[in-house]
Amino acid sequence: MLTKHPPPNLTANYELVSNQPNMAGAGNSHRYDSDWGPNCGLRVAKHPCNLGGCWHARTMAVRPTLAKVALAAGVSKSTAGNVLSGRRQMSEETARRVYEAAKQLGYRADTKASGLSRGSAPILGVLYSGYMPDLVSRRSSLYWPRFNEGIVQRCSADGTVAAFAGEQQAQALINGGVNAVLVLGQDLKHFDDLHIPFGMPIIATDPVPGRTVQFAMHEPFDVAATVIGHFVDSGRSRIGWLRGDGAANMFDPWAVALDETAADRGVEFSVAMHDLSSEQIGLAIDALMKAGVNAIFATFANSSKIAHQLRARGIRTPEDVALVVQAEGVIEEAMTPSISTLSLMSFESGAVVASYCLAEIHGTAAPTAPPPFELTVRESSRCT
Repeated sequence: MLTKHPPPNLTANYELVSNQPNMAGAGNSHRYDSDWGPNCGLRVAKHPCNLGGCWHARTMAVRPTLAKVALAAGVSKSTAGNVLSGRRQMSEETARRVYEAAKQLGYRADTKASGLSRGSAPILGVLYSGYMPDLVSRRSSLYWPRFNEGIVQRCSADGTVAAFAGEQQAQALINGGVNAVLVLGQDLKHFDDLHIPFGMPIIATDPVPGRTVQFAMHEPFDVAATVIGHFVDSGRSRIGWLRGDGAANMFDPWAVALDETAADRGVEFSVAMHDLSSEQIGLAIDALMKAGVNAIFATFANSSKIAHQLRARGIRTPEDVALVVQAEGVIEEAMTPSISTLSLMSFESGAVVASYCLAEIHGTAAPTAPPPFELTVRESSRCT
């Protein structure tokens, strides 16, 4: 779940109180009904206070400014700005002092104001890992194209621009002026080399340690309860997970959830890994069949390759083994036999992720519900 750190109150609030005669009445505190006190230029709080015979001004939380960061660090405002924006390389000692001062003061760049000063709409910068285009082509996966479309549509409805860039174009995108950065994938090799303005929100589907805010994706135990429950209801008692190599931050929690849920339901559970290649998928199927499974849940794999490897071994679905594949379902619906799918509802999930990012940009409450998923039962896993 995205951890929200609400920004400090942007308005300096002041409370002016008097119990002097001819000011607020003897012995009585006075509340000004207007926003501004008489001849003082200070904002007046909307509640009374009696402090015993004196004017009193009490400041509430004031947003730390760049000037205060510079003063605390003992550098000029322009030097502090260069360090925090990442525009210029400063000495290690100077950078350390500025970052330390910014953290102590709770400084955060006002990205919303930056957009207004540019006279433009807010911009969400989306950085994607180099493996994604290859993953789409190798798996014939529709997940990421639809996921990205969900981001674009949600941002468009908000009046925010979603700008995408790969690893090589990431710095140029950031330098162009973005209000927040969304990192898709876990192998952004050059992430640590990027100059990102201090305090800019960085949101990640897979966390970059120490640099990003992470939020929960699909709830693992809900997924496990749905998949395991379907197999058990179909009369299957030995379940195998055909797990693709990759996305460990997502699938490691699934491994715990699937194993514990299978144990709770009193069924056997085993796992076989593959590297997405047709040969390795076949070997993983062999390992699961040797373990005696009568149901297979496949993730991170091309459905056509799975079906081909099952046919090549004379394994029938659902007669010999029930099959559910994590996929969007467009291709699987047209296959013979049609394949049951666990869809992570990529378009809707992309929209939810975008909502997390927009909450960071606008300083509003983030969504509390995880992205949705859907199990569609077809011929490959129906009761025989």
